[in-house]
Amino acid sequence: MLDYLHTERIPIVAQDLLDIYPRKVYFFPVSGRVMMKKLVRVKNDTLIAREREYEARLRRDNVQGDVELFG
Repeated sequence: MLDYLHTERIPIVAQDLLDIYPRKVYFFPVSGRVMMKKLVRVKNDTLIAREREYEARLRRDNVQGDVELFG
């Protein structure tokens, strides 16, 4: 991933790699702002349940729209 960012000339202004905790990443495309939160107190069962709910919602709902990863 770091090689990709370098190749695409996307500057890395901060990084938080490795560790035992999962992270939740918030990305705001209009401003380019990124926020990250370590999920220290969330149990694995909670994460699994949230991901399953999200997957079910994606399958159930009509998800549409354009996606631009890098402009």
